[in-house]
Amino acid sequence: MAVRLDLSARTAPAEVTIASAATCDLGAAGSDRIVITGSNAIASFGTAANRRIRLRWAGSVTVTANPASLVLSGGADITTSPGDIWHVESDAAGNWRMIGCELAALAPGGADGGIF
Repeated sequence: MAVRLDLSARTAPAEVTIASAATCDLGAAGSDRIVITGSNAIASFGTAANRRIRLRWAGSVTVTANPASLVLSGGADITTSPGDIWHVESDAAGNWRMIGCELAALAPGGADGGIF
């Protein structure tokens, strides 16, 4: 028996916007595609379990690394740039880890081009 999978009607979920704050609860945003606006520093993405989220940054925000609950590439705080895209996921305990990023300054046609 052959199974046919039709992906032609599949669309990406809508982006939702949340403002930067000390805690940005990604799990409460209602989408797995989020735009973060504002310039307030972020120390937590909340505690939603087993989620994978795509973040698009609308401004420059400092995100504070935490070796247990917010693991960032390089283990240090990161300041975002407008247009950066991060891919993050949480574990069963709600601890977040950055699993990839696309830096606006390195986008195709930019100075260096590339995805991390």
